[in-house]
Amino acid sequence: MERLLVWEVALGGGAAGYAGGFISTFIQTGNLGKAHSAGIEGAKSGVLMGGAIGTTTGAYGGYKYAKSHNLDPWTGKNLAPNKDVALNQFTESAIGQSVELIMSDPNKLNHIFDPKHNLSPLVKNLGGIENMLSTTLNNANGHLPSSGLFEIPVNVSGYNVTVRGNVSNGIIRVGTMYIP
Repeated sequence: MERLLVWEVALGGGAAGYAGGFISTFIQTGNLGKAHSAGIEGAKSGVLMGGAIGTTTGAYGGYKYAKSHNLDPWTGKNLAPNKDVALNQFTESAIGQSVELIMSDPNKLNHIFDPKHNLSPLVKNLGGIENMLSTTLNNANGHLPSSGLFEIPVNVSGYNVTVRGNVSNGIIRVGTMYIP
């Protein structure tokens, strides 16, 4: 995605460089040939400048993303793999609290159960949203970190559900769920 941005910025810089060179030279000389030549030179420097800007902003954006997601900016590998995962580390009460957090937040419910997340068949199969959430988190139990960000695949009644979120102070905070 960053590469596309670099090319877009470079092409935009080239177009602006051509336009600036062409227009200013045409106004000064009234000669289309000279204006076109100046536009080409402006396009060359515009592409270089746009490419440099796009590369810099793309690199910074990639670095910022990697750091915020605890990834190595050079390799993309997780810097803190979930080494501290313990089987069934969350109690039924903790899972119930997580389900209640979701159920009490209309915005979270609207996001998680957006039709593009493809969860409707699973909700129907498990008899409702609350049952689906509880079953999914129970199936995820033992695969979640004791703290920090997570993104894990969970098999729920034959459906592969991706669950993303954060464990903070012993509370599972689900950011989203979806069936890819």
